[in-house]
Amino acid sequence: MHAGRVGAPLWQLVDFHPDVHGASRAGIEAVLQAAGLSDAWVTPDGAWRDSAGMALPHDENWLIRPQHAQSRAA
Repeated sequence: MHAGRVGAPLWQLVDFHPDVHGASRAGIEAVLQAAGLSDAWVTPDGAWRDSAGMALPHDENWLIRPQHAQSRAA
């Protein structure tokens, strides 16, 4: 919880697949940072907010989906 808000910043909620190499990770992190998404606040219901708690211009909600044995990436 941060400043009385429930949820967490995006960077604390996701991690890279172990096969993603350091240079690729750095590039992805740079893009997320430049877009202002790495510090986006994600609420328990899946809403995204900026660091001040305001809705992002193109807010998306995360949905819980059933787990699959393999992704299309595999």
